[in-house]
Amino acid sequence: MEITRTEIYIDAACRGNPGPSSFGLIAVTEDITFEDHGVLGEMTNQEAEFNALKKALETCVKHNWHNVGIYTDSRLVSSVSTGKWKLHSAKLIKIVEELARIAYAVKNVPGGKLEVTWLSREDPRMVKVDKLANEALNPRII
Repeated sequence: MEITRTEIYIDAACRGNPGPSSFGLIAVTEDITFEDHGVLGEMTNQEAEFNALKKALETCVKHNWHNVGIYTDSRLVSSVSTGKWKLHSAKLIKIVEELARIAYAVKNVPGGKLEVTWLSREDPRMVKVDKLANEALNPRII
């Protein structure tokens, strides 16, 4: 039996580097479109991008999604996730090790699949998720 595919678009925003950071996430299945965004805390842009991936993986575990394509406009995140690039920052290596444990839970089922792919920030889906990430940092006017 084939597992239904879920596509997740992620982005991070940062005010300063390091600075206040946030994430945006849009998940699309054949049944639903799910959006989430929130504040991550003080960190670098690279840390925020990897933490956006963490939020996506945690969402997969929570919703029991096991055939997942995750799309990011971060070449670092996509290239490290596919093994093309290596990290030298101890802090980022620690984050990626944690991501690997969560990713294992996502794809370690019969038919499970997880792909992380770079997508241009000009792609309309990435523009939308970028807006979500930035909304989490922008003050709300009531």
